[in-house]
Amino acid sequence: MEHKKKPKLTKKGHQRTQAMINAAIDCFLTYGYEKTSLDMIIEKSGGSRSTLYHHFKNKEGLFSAVIKSLIDDIFIKVKSNILEYKTVHQLLEHFGFSFINKLLEPKTMGLYRLVIAESVHFPMLGQLFNQLAPENSYKYLAQELEKREDINLNFEQLRYIAGFFLEMLKTNFFMKALVTPDYSPTNEEIQQQCQLCALIIGDYILLDKEER
Repeated sequence: MEHKKKPKLTKKGHQRTQAMINAAIDCFLTYGYEKTSLDMIIEKSGGSRSTLYHHFKNKEGLFSAVIKSLIDDIFIKVKSNILEYKTVHQLLEHFGFSFINKLLEPKTMGLYRLVIAESVHFPMLGQLFNQLAPENSYKYLAQELEKREDINLNFEQLRYIAGFFLEMLKTNFFMKALVTPDYSPTNEEIQQQCQLCALIIGDYILLDKEER
C-alpha cells in the first residue's frame, strides 16, 4: 500500500503556518514555554485550531518549527548567493557571518535563554533544541561544502568540521550576548572573527589527506 504524499502548501497556507510560528515565538518569549497555551498562539496568529493540529500536532511540534524556522533563515541567506563564493574560504566566511548575525538577534538569544531556564522542568526542550539548532546548522554547511569539487572529504567528515567551525565562531560573542541582553558586537568585529575562523578551517579542509 502506497503512502500518499503530503500536498505542498499554497501561498496562503504557508502564510498561515508562518503566522503561527511567529505568534509562537512571541508567546514563548513573553510567557515562557509552560505558561504559553495553544489558545494564546491561535488568538495571536488569527489562525484556527485545525490548522495548528494539522501542521504542528501540539506545542512541542510548534517549538520544533520555531527552531527550524530560525535555522532555515540562515541557510536561505547563504544559498541565495551561493554562486558568488569562488573559494571555500569565501563560503565559510559568508555562512559564518549570516550564522552569527542570526544567532545574536534578540529573538534567537531569547529562545536560548528560554531553553536554559525551562529545560530543567522540560528536558525535551533542551533535547529538541540541541537536535534541531546545532545539528541542522552543521548539516546545512556540510551539504554546501560537499558540493565543491576542490574538497575531498565525505559528508560525515564535513559535518564534524562544520560543527567545529560554527562553535569556534561563537566563542567571542555567544556567552556575552547570553548574559548581557544589550551586548552588540560591531559588523567589523564579526567580520574579523569570520575571516579568522574561515582561514583556519578552510586551510584545513583543503589539506591533502597525508598532510591532515
